[in-house]
Amino acid sequence: MPVWQRDRGEVTPIWNDRAAFCQNLLEFAEEIIIFGCVEKTSRVPMVTFVGTPENERNTDCPIRFRAHFREDALPKENSAKNENPA
Repeated sequence: MPVWQRDRGEVTPIWNDRAAFCQNLLEFAEEIIIFGCVEKTSRVPMVTFVGTPENERNTDCPIRFRAHFREDALPKENSAKNENPA
């Protein structure tokens, strides 16, 4: 079984660390994609990306980031129009 060690530390099987490696690689890829999306949407101020706290993520589908409309970018309803319909 292949093994490795870091900085002359404990020798551990590579197989045991594969899950952490895959998770870290996936999270890095997600962040690169989000940074690209943020760069592309910087000219569109109505969209923002929001991170989901780890304890609020669905374990079956752990979505880390979601695109949302910014509240200050949405059109405001005209209350005077709603009170006096034509």
